[in-house]
Amino acid sequence: MAEYKLYYFYVRGKGQVIRYVLEDNDVSFEDIVVPLWSEEIKQRCLSNQGLYSEDFANFKPDWQSKEWQELKPKTTFGQLPYLTGPNGLEIAECYAILRYFGRKLNLYGNNDIEAAKIDMLLERENQTITEIFKSLFVKQDNSARIESTKICDTLVIFQKLLEKNNKGEGYFVGDKVSIADYAMLDLLDACISLSSTMLDAYPTLKAFYNRMASREKIAACKATEKYKSFYIAGNLGLK
Repeated sequence: MAEYKLYYFYVRGKGQVIRYVLEDNDVSFEDIVVPLWSEEIKQRCLSNQGLYSEDFANFKPDWQSKEWQELKPKTTFGQLPYLTGPNGLEIAECYAILRYFGRKLNLYGNNDIEAAKIDMLLERENQTITEIFKSLFVKQDNSARIESTKICDTLVIFQKLLEKNNKGEGYFVGDKVSIADYAMLDLLDACISLSSTMLDAYPTLKAFYNRMASREKIAACKATEKYKSFYIAGNLGLK
């Protein structure tokens, strides 16, 4: 029996970074994929009509799947991701779960200074990827999304920070992989979904991305049909 249960929707969203950490570090877990939308709304999301910010002004509870409606009141904040585990463990919120495994799996640096740097990266990565998710719910093309989120400005900063550590040839912090590296992998996944050539302008980041994505267990995860079926966010706009 799996030691943990991770509940998240059938998208990458704020759950994929946790999946990466668990897969890459041989943590026994059940990846419970919860349908987000009713079949009607799902088909609307997949059609040209889409689902955008203005649609939520008329949001109806029955837009959500029955599975999610039943699970929602059982979670801490009525949101996913949600993790359960040994000794009655229940944790909500993506970055709380990420930090829990960071401490448990020794993925939080070698000292307090490295841990603080990891937290700094997580804070900015969270802001950046959240802006990308929000942009997907606005009717615009990907070039406009890239401009509106100022993602390129942020990538410049991230590349400089990476290059400060071992000339950018290893990880973002210290001499071993950390939860910040998994978070950056997830962010760069989203960037590539917006533009397959976006990382070409940031060779150090691109090399980092390729190193992380080619880690044996992460590469195996990415190769599964399950992973390939996931969209970035809940309006099912991009994979």
